[in-house]
Amino acid sequence: MELRKNDSGFTFLNMFFTLAIIAASLPFLSHLVTYSQPNDHLDELSVQQFFRFVRNDLINSVDYALTSDSLYLTLVDGTVATIETYQDSIRRRVEGKGHELYLRNMETLEFSEAEQGISVTVRSLEGNTYEKILVFYE
Repeated sequence: MELRKNDSGFTFLNMFFTLAIIAASLPFLSHLVTYSQPNDHLDELSVQQFFRFVRNDLINSVDYALTSDSLYLTLVDGTVATIETYQDSIRRRVEGKGHELYLRNMETLEFSEAEQGISVTVRSLEGNTYEKILVFYE
């Protein structure tokens, strides 16, 4: 009796194992795609940079005054720099002229006295709130 060579069974088993491996890896693949997408921390980075700008301005000033939404810094040369809101941005002005934008897409800016210096609170348009206490060195 002669045996016929038939590869169709092998092809079926090969395809079955391939589909089983793909089906088993799909749940892990969806998690991998979810975790591989970068998180957008641009808002947080911008606010941290804003806090650094204000800290540097405080270090370079000899005196300060504040209202609930503005910070007035007396610089070494006697000029006054103001940090305040402007539309949906936070800006710095020197002697009321021109402006330098420190931060965009912000809803509110609040300054208050703190035990060690100044408390700065910023709320973004997305609703995130950031707060930092900056020390004033005399």
